[in-house]
Amino acid sequence: MSLNLIFFFKIFFLINIIFCLENSNEIQKLKLKNFDELKNNKNSFKINSDFDILGTLTTEKLTTKNLEINGDLKITEEAKVDNMKISKLDTNFATVKKIIPSNGVLTIKGNVILTDKNIKNDNNNNNFIQLESWKLIEFNDFESMESLIGWSSKDLGKINNNNFLGGKCILSEKEIKKTFKKLPNHNKLRIKGNFYMIGDWNDEKGYLKINNEIKWIKKGNKKNFYMNFNEKNEEKFNNVNFDVVLEHINNEVDVAFGSTLDKNNCKHSYAIDNIQVYVK
Repeated sequence: MSLNLIFFFKIFFLINIIFCLENSNEIQKLKLKNFDELKNNKNSFKINSDFDILGTLTTEKLTTKNLEINGDLKITEEAKVDNMKISKLDTNFATVKKIIPSNGVLTIKGNVILTDKNIKNDNNNNNFIQLESWKLIEFNDFESMESLIGWSSKDLGKINNNNFLGGKCILSEKEIKKTFKKLPNHNKLRIKGNFYMIGDWNDEKGYLKINNEIKWIKKGNKKNFYMNFNEKNEEKFNNVNFDVVLEHINNEVDVAFGSTLDKNNCKHSYAIDNIQVYVK
């Protein structure tokens, strides 16, 4: 066989390898501004490495261990994801292992429909979820100006990009109040949320008043507090959940939070967050 013929076969062989790699459905790295190049291809694509989405991704089915998208994701059939970080999700069916709210509160707007026969509406604490006929009237997480409307103070603290009302050098001996108005017809009232005890607490108490009567009170001590409340200035703290239910029929309610701390609010302070008002 001549050298020219051997050289020709080598070139032909290399061209075939390159062609096969380029037309393989197993892609090592894909970075596109849109998916026009893939619309006419009926094959599925397996991506082993980086997959950068600069625009909008629309797909019928998505299965992935980790997903992070800066734009919109629309799935018309099914999504199975172990770990998802996304600002907006539109899907007909999603399977997840856990739902863990980042701020400790899961808010669902609209009706919740459960089709699993194993989920029952009773008082068994072993159930995954319990349904109650409480109606959420107002939720103040202090992440917007709207959440501050009606409060006697509008001074915010922050940790890890989460806002709360009050905090170090802001609230200690003073009460913080709000009147929730235009409540619908109801027989019971429920107030839930988070009360932060910050700094040097030595058995002082934080409390919640409803219509000027103490309905919840909690003692705090720095010995049992956590550290690193503030990234820039280490501070001991305790995040206490409260949940108060009482008979109530009026169309408005006065809510006040306070403590038995002294005036040195830079030594010790309190804050509130995720205030929820329910009726039924």
